[in-house]
Amino acid sequence: EGLSGKAAASERSPPAMSSGDEDLALGLRAMESSLCPVMAYYHGCDGDDSLRGWARDQIVRAMTSVGDVHSHGGRHGEAADWYVRARPYAEASWEARRGRLEGGAATLAVEDLRAQRRLVELDAAVCEAMLSCPRGEDIAVLDDDDEEEDGEGTTDKAASTQTRRLICRAG
Repeated sequence: EGLSGKAAASERSPPAMSSGDEDLALGLRAMESSLCPVMAYYHGCDGDDSLRGWARDQIVRAMTSVGDVHSHGGRHGEAADWYVRARPYAEASWEARRGRLEGGAATLAVEDLRAQRRLVELDAAVCEAMLSCPRGEDIAVLDDDDEEEDGEGTTDKAASTQTRRLICRAG
């Protein structure tokens, strides 16, 4: 059976993005780009530990936000990737806070609880993203070793050129 010209064209071409989708994609690119200078500072910083800790916390927040945008857009595999990539930074933040508390040298502060909560929430976000993936979709994340070598923090470019490690095979 033949299709009318309009129906045939709609089957061949991908659906047009709405202005809201375009705005979301633009915002996503801006969020990814904003990570570059913060990651460059974090990975290249030899000085002030408090500023390095601040940069690490911002990396966690930004990567989690990028993952949230991907999840909102139904790209759960990409969301899981960003959450997994944020986890080492969240874990380092919690370890630094926990180390400060050992031996009773300091009292528990709101920032300590916040660091622990971020780590736990990232684990929950990874699980949620994995469970939300459509059947038949693998989840692969950037290989940790390759990401550490990227001292410039070029996250948008790196995602297309770095090695990916399969963490969940489609079922």
